[in-house]
Amino acid sequence: MSDFSLTKRYPWIYKLRLRLAISLVLTILVIFILLFLKPFDTGEKYLPFKNLMLAGYGMCIFIADLLLLTAERLIVFKLKKYWIFIFELLYFLSLFLLSSILVYSYDIIVTKQIAISWDYLFTFSYQFILPIALLLLPLLAYVRYTKGEIISHEEIKNPEVLLIGKNQNDTLKIKLTQLIFIKAEDNYVRIVFLNEKSDVEEILMRSTLSSMKKQVKHLHYCHRSYLIAPWYIQQLKGHRQKASLVLKYYNSEIPLSGKYYTAISGLKKE
Repeated sequence: MSDFSLTKRYPWIYKLRLRLAISLVLTILVIFILLFLKPFDTGEKYLPFKNLMLAGYGMCIFIADLLLLTAERLIVFKLKKYWIFIFELLYFLSLFLLSSILVYSYDIIVTKQIAISWDYLFTFSYQFILPIALLLLPLLAYVRYTKGEIISHEEIKNPEVLLIGKNQNDTLKIKLTQLIFIKAEDNYVRIVFLNEKSDVEEILMRSTLSSMKKQVKHLHYCHRSYLIAPWYIQQLKGHRQKASLVLKYYNSEIPLSGKYYTAISGLKKE
């Protein structure tokens, strides 16, 4: 008996940069087909700024995929749903339908410059969108499957982070919620974190605080020399002119400068 199910968990591309890159490559492939392979007699048609106009069709598909990317992340991050096989099918169906509508609208309004009518949409999609879809969608499906991951909500909420310093062996791979704070010390940063036994550890790494912030955007500045994990804020002491923070698992207080007082106060209330 097969374990196939429409509600079976399915690989999903978690990394936003990778997802955007795939969308961009798809767009470039469509533009390449239109400009160089010249299907549907596009090479014979006279169009002002023809190459730019043909590239516009590819951009319609890019816009359609960006809308679906937003919907994907809404489903997973906001609605807290696992990505399942039926969602993947709906993605491809939606991509075809949205692309058809946008490309058809572009063809009527921009290329032909006539009043839009939806009477020809089905025929247009069948003649022009479907052949390209049959060529590219299997490739897209393969890439999404091989580059995607089956991940739990816990992995989304608490992903692994890799901190990389300037020296060759300066790396630290831990779960996000193991980080407590990072402090700048001359040409180094001191990373304070919880080990697997929930004991506090520290390591020095040759790097800058700004580099750490780029690598872990979930951390927040509370002082020019400190990045803190907001989930470990226990208490805010003092006032804007002179304040400090008490973090869980750490005995010493962390300075809080006036520049970041309002932002950190907001995090403490959440």
